[in-house]
Order: sequence, then C-alpha cells, then structure tokens
Amino acid sequence: MNALTLIDLKLGQEAHIVALKNNVSGIPEKLIAMGVLPGKKIALVKSFPAYVFQIGHSQFSVDKDIAHSIVIKTS
Repeated sequence: MNALTLIDLKLGQEAHIVALKNNVSGIPEKLIAMGVLPGKKIALVKSFPAYVFQIGHSQFSVDKDIAHSIVIKTS
C-alpha cells in the first residue's frame, strides 16, 4: 500500500504528518523551516492552482512536487 501524501487529502480534510520524503533535493529542509514536522496536524485548504495547507494558524502554499513530499495519516 502506498503512503498517502498531502495531494490525497480532500479540501477541508485534516490529517497528521507522518514523514517528509526526500524526493526533491532541499525540500525537507524547507518544509521543516515552515514548521511542517511529523506529528503536526495539517489541513488542506486549496488544491488549485497551488496546494494551500494549514498548520495551526498558519497557511502555506506549495507546488505539487512539494505537496507530494508530505506523507500523512488520516484519522
């Protein structure tokens, strides 16, 4: 079974971050700097033209490659 990533969430759905893939060089470091860390709750706010997600009171916008780097677990 493949791991779910942020792109698999439906709008408004919440999940917990499990891991960060290193499929694009430097991406995990950028995500960590934004506070995208395993164990945090994440919600998908928008999926087009960019993926917008919320962690706590902060919202971030990323492209599909970066969104695919965020491995999640739904409740």
